[in-house]
Amino acid sequence: MPETNFHHLQPVALAAQEVDSVLQTVFPQIPPEEAIGLWQYLRAYSAHEDTPLFKEGDTGDYMLFTIEGMVKVTKQDLVGPNAVALLARGDSLGEMALIDGAPRSAACIALHECVFAVLTRADFERLRAEQPRLALAVLMQIARTLSIRLRRATEGADSAIDPFAM
Repeated sequence: MPETNFHHLQPVALAAQEVDSVLQTVFPQIPPEEAIGLWQYLRAYSAHEDTPLFKEGDTGDYMLFTIEGMVKVTKQDLVGPNAVALLARGDSLGEMALIDGAPRSAACIALHECVFAVLTRADFERLRAEQPRLALAVLMQIARTLSIRLRRATEGADSAIDPFAM
């Protein structure tokens, strides 16, 4: 992972029991006997409280799965950063940059001591080549997450607006 910079995160070793628990929490749709093969493509890292994980507009080539702790997601508006989500155990962040390579759409900061499983774009590409079925399961999990977030974001939309108006 030559282009990935984790200077703000510290590597962590997890026991096999913790790995199983993480995989079941983060990837509930993947059978445990298959999910364990996913761990060879992930790395565990920790972040101290108040550590910026990434900033809105940063380039990104990795995503994080929250194992422990809580993360605040913010978007910049006219007044300043606006909190848009709190993420906890089992939640993921940074999925869009992993998939499309575009700049980060939001900033994320660790609110507490956090532990993450990190999936880089390079490791995801290796997963796709070596275990395509497992890669598809991961991609479906990411798609479900993005779909849920989009639905939540649009729930409060004004129904009186004509979607066909220009």
